[in-house]
Amino acid sequence: MLKYYSFIVYLILFIFLQNNFNDVSSFSTGAGTCVVEEMSTTGHGAQLKKSGDGGYKLTTSGTAGNFDISVTNQNGAQLEGILIYAVNTGTTTKTGKFAQPDATTFQTCSGDPDLVTLTHTSKVVKKLPLQFKWSGDKAGNVTFRALAVEKAKAWYMLDDLTVSLDDGKTATPPTNTNNADPNSASPAAAANDQGFIAWVKKYSLFVIMIALTTILYVVGSIVELMLKKQNIKARSFAKTVGGFGIAK
Repeated sequence: MLKYYSFIVYLILFIFLQNNFNDVSSFSTGAGTCVVEEMSTTGHGAQLKKSGDGGYKLTTSGTAGNFDISVTNQNGAQLEGILIYAVNTGTTTKTGKFAQPDATTFQTCSGDPDLVTLTHTSKVVKKLPLQFKWSGDKAGNVTFRALAVEKAKAWYMLDDLTVSLDDGKTATPPTNTNNADPNSASPAAAANDQGFIAWVKKYSLFVIMIALTTILYVVGSIVELMLKKQNIKARSFAKTVGGFGIAK
């Protein structure tokens, strides 16, 4: 009977894992991380990351350390979530702060200083373009970083935008540095590697459960076989004893 129970456990786990791994949490009350690079591991996961920028663009206007930041999209995106901040160019050190946005729509990312990193407050679809005001140092360069989460739970890393703080000019042209691996041998190889890694991450628990279920099935079959053999021996012994007149 144990092997049949194992099959039932296997079936229940299959349904549970399929439902959970195919429906990742959308972090409806804010980003699951305050760093764009960590979204693949502690946020929505690598399997939901889409290549390219999804049509999203960061643009700025302003000067002397005061800027208006816009997030636009030309594809009619259903934007639910956002994560945006600035770093000192060439570093990962966050800098400056945003003006207080609409508190019903945006908030400080949990764990970061007030208004240094902004994220959403709910999964309600946001009307684009998004507009933010940011202020910081008046000299040097600053790089704005952002990612966007869409209604279908796909997410995109936007291209970094580096600007000069004193005159507001784009210091370096936007590139696809967030969405390409310069060390990869080819785009096809990179896609295959990412697909395999994503598959392993997505179904690792499922594979483990299959292995455990298989072990239980084998152990149950062996125990059942041993019990059958023992039962046969017991019946044979009982007949033999009865034949000598000791027991009937």
